[in-house]
Amino acid sequence: MRFSVPVLTLGALALAFAAGPIQPAAAQCLLCAGDARNPSDAIDSPEDMNERPLRVEITADLDFSRLVVGNTGGNVRIDPATGHRLVTGDVHSVAATGFSGRIHIEGAPGRMVRIVLPNVVALTSTSGGRVMVSGLTTGAASVVRIGPDGRLDVALGGQLQLSGAVDGDFRGRIPVTVSYE
Repeated sequence: MRFSVPVLTLGALALAFAAGPIQPAAAQCLLCAGDARNPSDAIDSPEDMNERPLRVEITADLDFSRLVVGNTGGNVRIDPATGHRLVTGDVHSVAATGFSGRIHIEGAPGRMVRIVLPNVVALTSTSGGRVMVSGLTTGAASVVRIGPDGRLDVALGGQLQLSGAVDGDFRGRIPVTVSYE
């Protein structure tokens, strides 16, 4: 008896982004940075926000790599912090590992930004197949502080849900929204 399973190839997941509107701070945070005696030095000043709009760049795509999927399917999870890939169910890895995505953010030094990711993203193949990615996370809090150099790098991970035997090279876009808090 011969048993064969289709090979699932997941290409790099493209990440789309949107930088949210810059909004003035409701109050000065004199303890955050700058000279507390001079409010104009505070990082949260509206002038600073207007001078430094957010810039978001995807430096690495989320990539689950090559997989073999059996009839009952399973899940593949990539941890954003370690890049470790966990395969469960009737799924077997053909390649050594997948890769977490990387998002590079530039903006006003010391400012807090909110990173919003969708709950679920559909990936499609050229043959019309469809799989889902859920549990998208940066591994950090949803609100994080831009570094003193005006830069912030975060990793992206998630869980690929495979139901039944699927076949193809699956691709999709993950909308990433970043805005000042």
